[in-house]
Amino acid sequence: MCGLNDGTTDRCSLRRRAGLILLLLITGISLFFSGCIRNQEAPNGLSGTETSADSETDEQTVDGDERPSANAPLVSADPLQSKPVPDLAALPVIKSPEKFHALYLNPIEVLTTQEEVPGTLWKSTVQISGLRDEIVQKAINEDLSRLYSALMEDYVPPYRGIYQRIPPGTPPVTMNLNAFVAFNFENLLSVVIYCDKTYDIQSSDGEESTKPKMQEYASRVETRNYDLRTGRDVALAELFSDPPLAMEKVNSEVAKLLSAQQADEEPGFDMGMRWAPALTTAFKGLTPDQKFYLQPTGITLVLDHHTPAFDTGFHPAHLSLSFAAFEGGLALRQRFASSPGANIYRDTGPRDQQFVQSGTFSSEHLAAGDEGGFNPTVNTHLSYRYPTDLPAPLLTLATTAVEESRQFLKTLEFTGTLRPGEEPYCEISLDVIKVGPFTTLRHAVYTNAPVKDAASDEGVRPAINDAFSLRKSLPQSHAQNPIFFTSFYADGRQITLEDCFQPGLDYDALLTDAYNKQALQYGYPTVEKSQLANPMLSIGHTGLECYFPELGDYGYMNLPYEDLGSEHLTIFD
Repeated sequence: MCGLNDGTTDRCSLRRRAGLILLLLITGISLFFSGCIRNQEAPNGLSGTETSADSETDEQTVDGDERPSANAPLVSADPLQSKPVPDLAALPVIKSPEKFHALYLNPIEVLTTQEEVPGTLWKSTVQISGLRDEIVQKAINEDLSRLYSALMEDYVPPYRGIYQRIPPGTPPVTMNLNAFVAFNFENLLSVVIYCDKTYDIQSSDGEESTKPKMQEYASRVETRNYDLRTGRDVALAELFSDPPLAMEKVNSEVAKLLSAQQADEEPGFDMGMRWAPALTTAFKGLTPDQKFYLQPTGITLVLDHHTPAFDTGFHPAHLSLSFAAFEGGLALRQRFASSPGANIYRDTGPRDQQFVQSGTFSSEHLAAGDEGGFNPTVNTHLSYRYPTDLPAPLLTLATTAVEESRQFLKTLEFTGTLRPGEEPYCEISLDVIKVGPFTTLRHAVYTNAPVKDAASDEGVRPAINDAFSLRKSLPQSHAQNPIFFTSFYADGRQITLEDCFQPGLDYDALLTDAYNKQALQYGYPTVEKSQLANPMLSIGHTGLECYFPELGDYGYMNLPYEDLGSEHLTIFD
């Protein structure tokens, strides 16, 4: 337990703070990915056996789209109980699921409401607007409201051993409830709700004590995955082209992940908190009612009191499975597509897109290293990461860059003047990731050790361009820049700015408008079109990463695809 006089207070406090920081980071990232979307139009529906696979075909429609019948429950009666799983055998099999590199954003507005009682309560909830079917929209919002209330009123979940630390009936002294949208694409909406509670605990002897009160901390996570056409809460297996076989595929990937993490080993358990799950018995597989939510990266499974084979402490654990792990087996776009020519949203216009984030971080085909000690007089460090299943031209480029980086660090000589307390250093990083059908590379060299002209300012920069093959073609305006980033086609050709936009389009004007929109948010000065000449760029998951050399300290900017207009871009074609 977390006592004030037993030496554990600081650690407990740090754990709670770490949990809150992690929560805020997840919230910020998710809001970045799935915030309020501007006016857009639904993509064309698919026909034949590849269309939306919802079986409720005899119900009323709104402009050709399915809507639930008056007698069909949209959500479960008890918001904290596991949702009923549909008859998987009755769901249509999508015979030729479409492989997707990008996701269409849903043009809805996410409305966030916050409430705070200092020292007692912090609450942030979401509701949605923008659906044409107000019955469905109301049902979703009411279900979320019931869920928020149930979480705040509910006692702690029956985690293993929790009642020994938090006796039944113990009221919480503080409570944090945070809801956010984790996924808002392809007519699907994933909402994640964290509810964290802190309890004052009686002394272990059960008698009145003069010792300060101890505290315990427990949390719960609930999710909703709404089909925005009908308001239904979607089951995990429905995401797959062959629902009856879906859990077999999911469990296979989970088994691989657990094996890599050695989840059956004795875990690190500290004050009820476990950040990685531990198996209490041999893994036999998850069930079709498994709790989950979607992210632009893939499917995230929530392990908690509903998965007793895992000991997660008093806090749910998360297992993330990338979309890439199920390539060719997912049917998000077909199963949840709008009917041809229909639009379930109030907003019209082209729908924006962003790329599915790759599975590089968990890929089995990954080369990674963290090396140092190359040089006796300069503190050197090299980190690199790249997929080993890259096309041959790009794999050669990555391996060459790593070897050239090693040689650069070995031969680097310090010729500058050190400030008091400073030491000569050079750090190099190489990161290669897959973004849709493209490959994006970042190479950074940070050093205070000039190698050409000791009297010059940062004289090492031109030497960097000479030392690395991938930098030799850089224009002079980029010579002083420590970071180089770009994107490639599979055949090794570098992607240019012109390649990204539709032919004949005044993309300079689009870049200027998108830059100035971001500049106003960051407090940067706005720019004219002529100042954005000769940029360095790479294709990111959510936007174009750009460096405009004429702007100096204000040159770096990520330009979101939604600001540029996905309809103006060729990279999604």
